[in-house]
Amino acid sequence: MKAKTIGLLAVALPLAVACGGAETRSSPQATCTVTHQLGVEATKQTEAGGRFDAALAGAGRDGQPVAMIDITRSAGWADDWDRLTEVRAGSTDEQINQRAHTTGHCWQGTGRSGAGNGNASEGPPSGYYIFTKDDGVGGAEFVHAVRWYGDKLQLKMGGREVLVPDTVMARTGNGYLLPTP
Repeated sequence: MKAKTIGLLAVALPLAVACGGAETRSSPQATCTVTHQLGVEATKQTEAGGRFDAALAGAGRDGQPVAMIDITRSAGWADDWDRLTEVRAGSTDEQINQRAHTTGHCWQGTGRSGAGNGNASEGPPSGYYIFTKDDGVGGAEFVHAVRWYGDKLQLKMGGREVLVPDTVMARTGNGYLLPTP
């Protein structure tokens, strides 16, 4: 019996140490309360994302600034979001959660850098716009994910970490929508 116990410890201890050391989450959170596969989330919302892209394409074309909430309303969305944040390749859970006001969320498939080291098959850079809504207790819940591609990117954050419903956007000479100062 003693030999079996020692044998079991000899196998279990290194596994426990190895597994414990393998926990290298990008944030200090020990566990995920919810995990978002951004590609899956955006695909589930393809129609909503397409309407958002179309609303972005039309916004500000008349030279008039437009509020973000009017863009999402033009896309047919309900007013069920409070924050929009951009997620780029390499964004960590901690960075995204801080900007989105989420807690315990893990974000997988954040996009691609587009660098490709000459590999054209990687394509243009891509990422996501994620929309969250305050949950009333100091955090936020996930609402939408819309994928963007560098060759079709219409919305730029203008150095801001988040956009809110009343953020006023204006069309630039090169065709992008940017937040106004």
